[in-house]
Amino acid sequence: MGKLGFIVLAAAAVAASLAAPSLAVDGAACKEILASKSPLIVTVKFVLKADVRGQTMESNQEALGVVADESGLIMLASGNLGGTRRVGGRGGSMEIKTAPSDFKVIFGNETDEYEAVLAAKDSKLNLGFVQIKDLKGKKIQALKFDGAADPQIGQELVGVMRYGRGFDYAPHFAMTMVSGEIKMPRQMWALTGDFGTVGLPAFDASGKAVGVLAVQDAGESEEGGMNLDRMIGNLFGGGRAAGGNSGVFLLPGKTIAATIELAKKQAAEALQKAKEEGGSKPEEKKEGEDKGGKDEGGEEHKREGKEERA
Repeated sequence: MGKLGFIVLAAAAVAASLAAPSLAVDGAACKEILASKSPLIVTVKFVLKADVRGQTMESNQEALGVVADESGLIMLASGNLGGTRRVGGRGGSMEIKTAPSDFKVIFGNETDEYEAVLAAKDSKLNLGFVQIKDLKGKKIQALKFDGAADPQIGQELVGVMRYGRGFDYAPHFAMTMVSGEIKMPRQMWALTGDFGTVGLPAFDASGKAVGVLAVQDAGESEEGGMNLDRMIGNLFGGGRAAGGNSGVFLLPGKTIAATIELAKKQAAEALQKAKEEGGSKPEEKKEGEDKGGKDEGGEEHKREGKEERA
């Protein structure tokens, strides 16, 4: 081989190494993270009611969440927990209202489903929480941020997810890399890679949680609502594109830990309220129907609506 050929091959090898950097998190580490962290990732089922221009539609939905506390507090993306959005721009806008109810949590691929109530929503972080009513003695582990350092640009992280019911809720992982640091409107990190599921944590090579992925907004549009481009960007994690006004970023563990502590207090209040409102016996409700009492279905709807406003 001539000198020129050797130089060309060497340059190609260098280019390949830059294009596909070696994994800092090796296969064995990924396998261990998947085994140890997958119990944290749960499936949240709920019924979503959407009101679009006076038309009401209902659909059964599933979303991934993470156990935030051993009491049964589950964190997930707040986009799954309803709200009101105006979609459109100068040419006109459309208001879409969504409200979830009938929450149930599934651990792993178990057949048991645990009833839950809406506990809290953080509109700035775009994270939400549901609280399991009764764990029935089940012991669960929760997400911790102990000892994790702040992410570093170029650092590889691992995210754990689950497939749907049709694939037996099997756990799997994906990789992402920290690609930049953002300081406004709050400290967070940009990511590039295959893992982009909002509401779920990212782990370093040692298995320590360093943060949680969430949709973050740089500000409202001039019309005061969310335009169609930004809504589509949110759905597809489009904030990774240059110049985007919203997208998926990694929020640091210290921010998430503080949010969880606040949500625990709100969850306790929501759970107590649910117990009080659902504490009467069926026959007592029946006797009070002629005095304006509601049936069981109406009471459940009322309860969910109150908690959502909380």
